[in-house]
Amino acid sequence: VYAGIAAVFLAVLSLAAWFAIPSTTESVTSPSPTSSADRSLMAQSLAEADVLLAKRDLAGAYESLRKALSRQPADPLAGEAQWRVADLAFEMKRYPEALEAYSALLNTYRESLESASNERKSGAIDRHMLLDEAEPLQFASLHAYDAAIRDRGNAFVALEDVIARYQGQSQYEICDRAAFEMAQIVSRDVQDSGAQPLAVASAYEAARGRCTSPVAAALFDLKTGDVYRDALKDYAKAESHYQRAAENPVLAGRAKDALNRLASLKR
Repeated sequence: VYAGIAAVFLAVLSLAAWFAIPSTTESVTSPSPTSSADRSLMAQSLAEADVLLAKRDLAGAYESLRKALSRQPADPLAGEAQWRVADLAFEMKRYPEALEAYSALLNTYRESLESASNERKSGAIDRHMLLDEAEPLQFASLHAYDAAIRDRGNAFVALEDVIARYQGQSQYEICDRAAFEMAQIVSRDVQDSGAQPLAVASAYEAARGRCTSPVAAALFDLKTGDVYRDALKDYAKAESHYQRAAENPVLAGRAKDALNRLASLKR
């Protein structure tokens, strides 16, 4: 009896040893302790970035995330890290790096972009368009816009100057942003992106009335026409504004394109 019990005991020990010690195949395919630690690096860097951002250390957070991305570009959290790198570069006005980072987000980390909220996704796409447009001028239009925003006592005039200087150089994105900032200056009803379309149209018209630059005035006609066409569906008012914008040689091309689109909507 005792011999039988001993045999069973030895058999159990043998099975335990078999499951406790990985086979040669398992040791090749299973990650080593080092690679397991590496997989947590991106999560650690994101957490570290949050701490640094709470201290307003944007540069520190930026560098921490860039290093993590250079080591682990295929990590499941790499898309989120890339997003933060792009946003931080933009906030720090490091525009060449921001363009590179947003380009990587749109191309290499497209899945992360597509899974984001519509607001976050459109914000990234808009910034990429803005930077891509400004690159041929070495981002001079963006720097001029930044300076105009900082000129709190004279922001309206400074932003109008940005439009007058850069609209003719195909800096459409930055000029459109400048126009909306000017509308916000003249109207309390458009202080956020959720403003009512009619309030936005009224603010654009009020801003146009304060303009001394014919180019800026024409841009406000174009933007007002867009609101009437796309949001308010008032095609008659849209056409009137587009026709007035088309009288300016700098805006004539954009205005005619808008009129053509309007005509197709009327059909």
